[in-house]
Parts: sequence; structure tokens; C-alpha cells
Amino acid sequence: MRKTKTRHGRWQLIVAVAAATAIGAATLVGPATIANAQTASPGAQCKTLGKVVQANKTRLICGKVSGRQKWERVLSAKPVGSTNGQWVRWNASKCAFEPAAGPRNDRYIAYMRKSPANSVYALGTQGEGVAIQDALNNGWKAAVKKVGAKEVFANYRQSEIGAAGILEGARAIALRRPQAVTSWAGIQPVLPTMMDVYKPICAPVVQVTFPVEGSISFGSDNATVGREAGKFLVDYLKEKRLDSGPVTAVGIRLPSLGADLDKRISGCTDGIKRAIPSAKISNVELGSDQFSAAGAQTKMSDWFTANPASSSGTVVICTIADIYAVGAGNAAKSAGRTKNVFSMGVAGSDEAVALIRNNDPIFVGSIDFKFQDWGQIIIPLMQDSLEGKVVPRLSAPNVSVMSAKTLR
Repeated sequence: MRKTKTRHGRWQLIVAVAAATAIGAATLVGPATIANAQTASPGAQCKTLGKVVQANKTRLICGKVSGRQKWERVLSAKPVGSTNGQWVRWNASKCAFEPAAGPRNDRYIAYMRKSPANSVYALGTQGEGVAIQDALNNGWKAAVKKVGAKEVFANYRQSEIGAAGILEGARAIALRRPQAVTSWAGIQPVLPTMMDVYKPICAPVVQVTFPVEGSISFGSDNATVGREAGKFLVDYLKEKRLDSGPVTAVGIRLPSLGADLDKRISGCTDGIKRAIPSAKISNVELGSDQFSAAGAQTKMSDWFTANPASSSGTVVICTIADIYAVGAGNAAKSAGRTKNVFSMGVAGSDEAVALIRNNDPIFVGSIDFKFQDWGQIIIPLMQDSLEGKVVPRLSAPNVSVMSAKTLR
């Protein structure tokens, strides 16, 4: 496989298939840009699936409806940030994704269009009531409504009952037999068992965030997220002229969620160590009953107590999500450490925006995923899969760093 450096890095959509390359070793290429559509008359014949034309100021895509190829009006067009260069096609007769030849540029643009009558799409989500979860959930539901499909929704209640909730939600979805499934399950070890639940309904599955065999996956490239977070923290310290003194990078890890998500931490702390060789690396681990800001606050309070010497230097904190950066910040404030502790979040939640805009002394940045837009990519991935079009095995959205500078 060739490796192409991208502007934001690698990762987020994964389609697991029987391929020689290990799932975790894929390299993404991109970012994609929307090319000028070919010009065609309204009567041009739809021969090539996925071909996009412009007719009377309307963008059309060649699709398959009720077994017949026809032009469909494009409702939105969203390029993914990167792909891993591996492509697959859904084989409905075998109920499986199979390797396929992809475009030469390894780029994917999600063209959303109306779905056939009586289409039913399902979403199994991590949870509800958290800003980033609601952003993805609501964006997905809005996209389903826009394409005219019916929705099946299940809350995995992942933070409440863990892996059991994912399997319970998958079974509830499978009973409704949707044509395609979006699964936002965030506990990596249970994913193969979850796919065993979905396999009998013969529906293509788009797994969000983590790859798993039998699905395609869309979500953040966690290694890239970590590198971007680490780079921002290093730049922040240099700007404040704090990089020459003692620096400790603390990673708040959640090992039970799996190795892939942990790349957000290792990418961040390793990047800091490379840029500041004298920096020390320290880690705290949250148990499965501590997936909250309160859990992070308790662990970091213990860390500050156990590491009093850190008060003479600078502490930067790498996390997998905003809530843990918030909890770490609360611990620092309680310890009176408001001048030399800085935390970095991930997700770009409303809480992160508020803290940054209000010049919080500790919470200084967040990786913004723009979750609200993901439905406009995930729904076309399901549509393309159902129509037998070639889709990327793994793709990732564009991400950016949210900071005081970007929010001005």
C-alpha cells in the first residue's frame, strides 16, 4: 500500500473485510476536494454507477433504484478528509463487503440523495444527553429525514451498562430488520459479538469510530487526533515560553475502551516528548465506572497529591474527550494549580466552546470533529453500499483545533 501524507492525518471510516492488511495498519490519503462535475444533457444515459453530471444547474449522480440505474438529484456533497486507500463493495447475495477497485485518487465524496420508498435505516448510538452525542444523533436523524427514509433508533447506553447495552441495542435494531445500520459503539472488545447480532439481517453496517470485521467504518483517525492535540499543546507552551522549564505530560487513559482509542493519548504524549525531549510522561487510568468528568477529577486530584514536585513546572494533560479535560481542570483548580496546568479536549463540545471563550485558565483547546455534519457522510455511505457502489474501507472526517484564536 502506498502512503500519502494528509493535511490532517489519517482515519475514520473503516470497513472490515477479509484482506491481507491488518485493520489497524491502514494509511489514509486525502483530503478530498469536490471536482467539477462533468457536463451532460438531461437525457444523458446513466451507465456508470457513481458518475456525477451537471444538468440544468442541477447536480445528478448515477444510482440504482429498484434494480434499475437512473439519475438521482444530489441533495448535498461532503468530501471526507481521508481514506485508507482500500475499497470495498457490498455483495447483497453474500451479505458481505468484498474488496473492489477504487478511484485512482483514493478520494470519496458523499453525495446524499433521496432514498427509495420504504427505506429504513437504523442508528445504534453510544448514548443521549451529552452534547457531542446529541450532535451526531440529531445530524444523523436530520439526514435520514432529508432523504425520505424511516429511522430505527436504539440507545446503547454505553456509559451506563457498558458492553451489555451495546448488544441489547443491536438486538433491538435487528428485530426491526432495517436495510442499513449505523453503529456508534465505543467499546472495542465487544464489536465482533455485536456484528454477529447484525449479520443475520444482511444489512451493511457503518461502524463509527472503531473498525470491526464485516463493516465499513467512519470516524476519527485516533492517531492523528493525538498528534494534532500534542502539537497544539507544544505550540501553546512555546507561545507562553514554558517549554524550556520542567514539563510533565499526563495522559488520562481508559484502557477498557480498547487500544485504538488509546492512540489519542499516546499520539499526544509521544508528540510532546519528541518536541520537548526533557518532558516527563505520566499516565492515570480510569476504570469502567469512571467514564465521567467526576471520574477524571478524582484521578487527577490523586495525581496532584502524589506528585507535589510537579508544581514547580508545567503540566499538560492529554485526554480522549472533552469531559475528561474538564474533570482534570476541576482537579487542578481544587489544587490551586491554575497557572501552570493546561488540558486539551477532544470533540469540540458546547462545554469546550464555552470554557475557551470564557478564557478558562486550564482548558485551552479541543479537537473539533464537527459531529453535526457526520450524518451527511454516513447516510450516503449506506446509500452507496446498498446500491453496490464502491466505498472506502476506512475514511475519516476533516478535523481542526478549536482554541481562543479560532473562536475569536
